[in-house]
Amino acid sequence: MKKRRKDRVSHQRKTKKKTEDSSEPYFSDRNTPVNKKKQAQKLQERQQPQNQQQFLNSLAREIRLWPFFENLKQGKLTTTKCNKCGHVFWPPEVVCPECLSDDLEYVDMPKRGKIYAFTVQVAAIPPGFKPPLVHAMIDFENGIRIISPLVDTKPEDVKLGDEVELKVADIPPDSHGDRVLFFFKKV
Repeated sequence: MKKRRKDRVSHQRKTKKKTEDSSEPYFSDRNTPVNKKKQAQKLQERQQPQNQQQFLNSLAREIRLWPFFENLKQGKLTTTKCNKCGHVFWPPEVVCPECLSDDLEYVDMPKRGKIYAFTVQVAAIPPGFKPPLVHAMIDFENGIRIISPLVDTKPEDVKLGDEVELKVADIPPDSHGDRVLFFFKKV
């Protein structure tokens, strides 16, 4: 413990010596105005795309996932299936995780599934929900298992193996336009 303290003190002395020569004021605390400004600049640099290709790749991914949300607006839960190896996976992706092919198509998921496991959330509830909120792992007949909140359901009414069905809900429009989310409710 003494060695750490000694190292810290010697580091501060070295830092102080360096800053005395420069025009910047010396601060030993991380949360100083000078350091906060540097941290803000670094954060802004990280949020901007590194290059145009990176931006185009992220845009292409967004465009290729767009059909998922369009299908959801029509009341259909879909995912992607690889045309090369036939693998169906959740969540929808732009590249197959099995064979790395990008030859994919959207396929419909079943509208009903069965509760494999669930938990009840009573604190730190997301905006728009009322406590308690039930989250469930839902098994589908195609072998896919997803996690989703259950809506219009009381925790005491939920049991393992209960059948649930898809419910699509509109969320307030924003800069991305009209959007929807999916949930499940007990049958």
